This record gives sequence, structure tokens and C-alpha cells, in this order.
Amino acid sequence: MSSLLSSLSGKILLLTAVLFLCSGCFSVQVERQVTVSQTRRLRQNFFLLGRIGEPEINLTQECPSGVASFGDTFTWSDVLIGVLTVGIYTPRTVIIKCAS
Repeated sequence: MSSLLSSLSGKILLLTAVLFLCSGCFSVQVERQVTVSQTRRLRQNFFLLGRIGEPEINLTQECPSGVASFGDTFTWSDVLIGVLTVGIYTPRTVIIKCAS
């Protein structure tokens, strides 16, 4: 029984390591040359390694005076949550800088 548990935990650990190594980190950033008045950080919720989720954000609603820059990235907490849930829940952080 103990060899079965150690074999199963070894397989889970190996699968987690493979998923972690195969996941690519990326960041997207779009900037304009205007003065920034405030910065907003939003978390987007995605599931199944980002295959399921709502990828749209209404930038006009978030920054009525205009957008200086926006982008999305995986923060260290996003990656940690993704690894701990084995890719079932994979949040992404969106950073929006509003123009003044």
C-alpha cells in the first residue's frame, strides 16, 4: 500500500513539474505617450489552462478619461494559484493606467 501511495505521489509531483515547465510566461503591453492619473489592477478568471474565461474588459468603463496603457501578465500569485490547482484555475492580472 505504501509503495502505491509513493508511486502515486511521485506521478502527481512529476505531472505538476511537467505542467509548470511547459507553461510559458508572457506579458502584453500597449502604451501611449500621455500622463498617467491612476493605475488599476484587475484579476481575470480563467479555467483549464486559460481555455475557458471572459477575456474582454471595457476600457472606457475602467478609465472614462482615456487609457494611457494597458496590458496583462501572470503575477507570481497567478502562477502559484495555477500550479496549486494544476491548471484548473489560472487567473491573469490586467494592469490599466488611466490618462489624466
